[in-house]
Amino acid sequence: MTYLPTLTLNYIAGETNSYRIHNARVEFQPGDGTWGVLDNEDVQLHFWLNTEASKWLLKYPTDLERTGQSVSKSPRRLYFFSSL
Repeated sequence: MTYLPTLTLNYIAGETNSYRIHNARVEFQPGDGTWGVLDNEDVQLHFWLNTEASKWLLKYPTDLERTGQSVSKSPRRLYFFSSL
């Protein structure tokens, strides 16, 4: 069985947000909601704000490359690319 790389953030108020790499995309699930795809602008915003999700994504370059995505860094910006 293959497991998808997944990050779940738990907040004090009991809220959770989950992120995963699936089918060449970064997906997001708010609380008990359904999974949805983050567009490139949303992912770029995570990198710009240096969120926990962006730090987590940088730990999975192999998974991103395998799914057709890559993340590259420049001195001032992080860029998120998708081959879709």
